[in-house]
Amino acid sequence: MTPRRSGLAFLAAGLGFGVAMALLKGEGAGTRNVLGNLRAPWLVLPFLAGRRRSRAATAAALGAGTCVFSFVGFYAAAGIAFGMVNSHTIAYDLGFVASGAVAGPLFGALGFWWRGRRSLLAGCAVGLAFVGEPFAQVWVWRLYGASVDATSVFRHPAVFGLEVALGLVLFGWALRRRGTAPAA
Repeated sequence: MTPRRSGLAFLAAGLGFGVAMALLKGEGAGTRNVLGNLRAPWLVLPFLAGRRRSRAATAAALGAGTCVFSFVGFYAAAGIAFGMVNSHTIAYDLGFVASGAVAGPLFGALGFWWRGRRSLLAGCAVGLAFVGEPFAQVWVWRLYGASVDATSVFRHPAVFGLEVALGLVLFGWALRRRGTAPAA
């Protein structure tokens, strides 16, 4: 597949991912809402997109684009399906978009770094996001003085247990693949 076609494929995948996450999340509370609000899964596509590039700058740009298209898909689907505009504030949602503006290019560049050097740090970055997300959520709640018992980590431990398990699987994948020759 040509770089242009693979870039378009990742942008389309980002759009589809965003739509899928919005529909998964829905509007109510409960497990679907928690799954739809997980942050770590949003980093996988930018990482994979960066792996398909031969230069760091284009890897970061494609990671950013993939992340932006994911957000567009999410907010368009949520707005159409659930009238999400009524339940969110612009400031709240801009925080997610701003974090994606940093994370998308970063994980695209990490994907490129993994492709070229099989760096253990780059390979474990996505796994670290999955393992670290529940701890980060608890830390943020404590930072703001809220009861950690109210976090979705404690209300839905199975979801976060699976997320941590997936992160550990990704660590194992990176350790196993580290010894293989980088992609040409």
